[in-house]
Amino acid sequence: MPTPGQAPGGPPPPPPGAPQHQPAPPPYQATPPPYQSAPAPPPYGMNGPGQGYQPYGVPGGGYPPPRRTSGLAIASLVLGIIGVPMFILVIPSLLAVIFGAVSLSQISKRPHELGGKGMAVAGLVLGAVMLGIVVLALIASGGTIELE
Repeated sequence: MPTPGQAPGGPPPPPPGAPQHQPAPPPYQATPPPYQSAPAPPPYGMNGPGQGYQPYGVPGGGYPPPRRTSGLAIASLVLGIIGVPMFILVIPSLLAVIFGAVSLSQISKRPHELGGKGMAVAGLVLGAVMLGIVVLALIASGGTIELE
């Protein structure tokens, strides 16, 4: 049997002294801003107010020409890598050092034309390390290395 102030089938009223339930506020209903179109692009051939169109390839615009990789830098890296498993054969390591040094010289003289400095340095270092190992092996063995 419902008590006074209670709807039939509803929850019981809160006990006296308990905080009263506040109804939920209505959902937020802000009006969206009116639709605004994007600003019109500049007329064809104009980059902005008072500026003319600059065609591709004019001085001061566009991209610089790509640098080509030095062939000696590639050769130095390849010979340096080949010299690692064949450290008894001194020729690949020696050529790696020579090609790496020459390539670094060429790259430093023409930095805007030639690339591959990292490959040249890597080949030079690999070749020098392998030559150092061969020299140490020759010293440790008394100057002779026998291959069996």
